[in-house]
Amino acid sequence: MENTHYETLYRIESGHWWYKVRRKIVLNLIKQYRLNFGKDIKILDAGCGTGLLLKELETLEICYGIDISQKAVDFCRKRGINNVQVADIANIPYPDNTFDAVIALDVIEHIKDDEKAIREIYRVLKPQGVAIITVPAFMFLWGVTDAISHHYRRYFLSDLQSKIESSHFSIIRSSYFNTFLFPFIALVRLAVRWLRIPMKSENSEGKGIINSVLFLIFYVESVLFRYINFPFGVSAIVICKK
Repeated sequence: MENTHYETLYRIESGHWWYKVRRKIVLNLIKQYRLNFGKDIKILDAGCGTGLLLKELETLEICYGIDISQKAVDFCRKRGINNVQVADIANIPYPDNTFDAVIALDVIEHIKDDEKAIREIYRVLKPQGVAIITVPAFMFLWGVTDAISHHYRRYFLSDLQSKIESSHFSIIRSSYFNTFLFPFIALVRLAVRWLRIPMKSENSEGKGIINSVLFLIFYVESVLFRYINFPFGVSAIVICKK
């Protein structure tokens, strides 16, 4: 990922509709599945970016973070997060059976050998530990964000499930999400590609009426996501257990 993307992320993620609702989804899942862990669980945010999710998780659990970028780690420390270091998710610098939960949000698509990264997540989880993995979905949605983020791929949910199961995980739940906005996002990305519209970034400043409307739509979906799975979406998620 380019360093300028981390700077943008640090500036916008607290209010940006996508990051704001995704944090809510993940926090709800952590609260739901922590019942399997007991007290004082240890969570690793693998590919923690600039650390806002880690900051929110710190109030609930014992949290650690890794990211491949020194720039990202510097932003985490600027937020006051100390349990964070530069490391590759394909070579996690912790012993076997260390964590009760591992979160990998839009990370493994950055890794050439994504199956190795999944095996590393499995290795550092304790028995019965839970991983939450999200990825961008559908290659036809490839856009400027994928390019500047140095993605290798987008996924069909079935392909992601297969790779996770081949690493000996048991899948608890899997679904697409960001479904309500799928038609709009697909139309925009296809129009940009077909009409060759120049675009440097798909991230807004995380404020204004458009951001508020997108937040409301995605937030309503996130409430429904607690109870139902979706058949398609801009992203895919798998919750799995060691």
